[in-house]
Amino acid sequence: MEVSIVSTALVSITTDLGGFSETSWIVTGFLASYTSFFPIWIKIRDLVGRKYAILVSASVSVAFSGGGGGSSSITQLIIFRVFQGVGAAGIYGVCVLCIYELVPPYKLPTYGAPVAVTVAGATAAGPLLGGAITDAGHSVWRWIFYLNLAAGAVAAVLIALAMPASFPNDDDHNTAQKRHIKDWLSELDIRGALLLSGTFLLIIALFEASTRFSWSSSVTIGLLVGSGVSWICFFIWERYITLSSTSKQQPVFSVALPLQQKLDGHFRFRTILRVSPLEAGVRLLPYVLGSPIGAVISNLVCSKFNLAFITMLLAGGILQVIGLPLLATLTTEPNFPRVGYFEETLSGLGIGITFSILILETPFTADPQDLAAATGAVIQVRFLGGATGLGISSALTNSLLRSRLANTLSAEQLSAVLESVTAISGFSPAAQRAVQLVFVTIYNRQLAMVAGVGGAQLLAALLVWKKGSQLRPVQEKKTEER
Repeated sequence: MEVSIVSTALVSITTDLGGFSETSWIVTGFLASYTSFFPIWIKIRDLVGRKYAILVSASVSVAFSGGGGGSSSITQLIIFRVFQGVGAAGIYGVCVLCIYELVPPYKLPTYGAPVAVTVAGATAAGPLLGGAITDAGHSVWRWIFYLNLAAGAVAAVLIALAMPASFPNDDDHNTAQKRHIKDWLSELDIRGALLLSGTFLLIIALFEASTRFSWSSSVTIGLLVGSGVSWICFFIWERYITLSSTSKQQPVFSVALPLQQKLDGHFRFRTILRVSPLEAGVRLLPYVLGSPIGAVISNLVCSKFNLAFITMLLAGGILQVIGLPLLATLTTEPNFPRVGYFEETLSGLGIGITFSILILETPFTADPQDLAAATGAVIQVRFLGGATGLGISSALTNSLLRSRLANTLSAEQLSAVLESVTAISGFSPAAQRAVQLVFVTIYNRQLAMVAGVGGAQLLAALLVWKKGSQLRPVQEKKTEER
């Protein structure tokens, strides 16, 4: 819900604070810190216990969410969002691992369905709630961030009252708390975390190359080279400590690359169709609901029919390969045909099925001591992919706006569009039409890129295939019964 509700208000935020060309940083800053701090929270969980890790991470996230609501500039908002992501990483990461510890693996499909339903409700409510709040008036978008204050307080009280401090152990004191902090630090993969942070130089380059620096500038080239070196060193180091029998460090990231992509059509409805934030959220519902519904279906089907995980992965990939290319070739006119909502649904279902199966399959493929790192890999790659995709989309948007409109708009008009997309309402009909057509081209190219990633994901899913019997959710139950 955090990403979907904020994305609904991005246009209104930039109308109030300015800085349309930096809009993507509001989401990407959150995703970057979220991805980087996930392994840190996993280790904090081992040191202070699950309950206190969740409470502290929730406090951090809620506090900076409130700060974001009070921002007076786009830069302040981005900074608060970065620190909000630090806390959010602990909330999601520790809670997912608590679910793994709550029930045996063969029951995960059954218990995963209610969790998926909860996510479905929150995800669906995001665009609608965000649109309704944004429609209420000028600067009301700030309540999108203030809502977390009340929700976080209620959640913290419930966790404090209901969750045992010793979970998942039966004794009164969490055994993790008895460990010396020196032992805890010796297992923390600091090198891996630093190298992972270095990979975000790629995202910085993508965002800044089309706004402040040219692609041929020394700054851009330096960022790209630094990112490439960080990626290479990162995988070599993680591979080394994964295979090393002497290293006590637990990898921050297991060497596995599930692919995931994110679709965000809210900007298309706001900038091209010129609809209200609430209507834009409603028009995006087929995709927004499709993703969590796909997650629910995959959990229930796996539990009911004991299907192999590879079957559901391929099914999710096929739905994406069908839906995403069709969305990318809908129309070159500033309208959105009805068939587009069906294609949104296919894409959402496919993405929901794929990611839920990756989460569900993890306990069956990882050893107990590697479960946290493996879970982190799935979650980190998802959000790292989202941040990278936003960076590419931002670079594409700013580059095409500057190149395609340079001869159509005046320098002042182009600057106004890059500052706030709502500025086009003051242009002549011909200029508005030109800007809309450029945005149509931008969104179609972005979707074509995502469709390509979807095709690559389908090929990557085949790596899960193995000789003999395939992994199934009920195999664990048979093993325990013996």
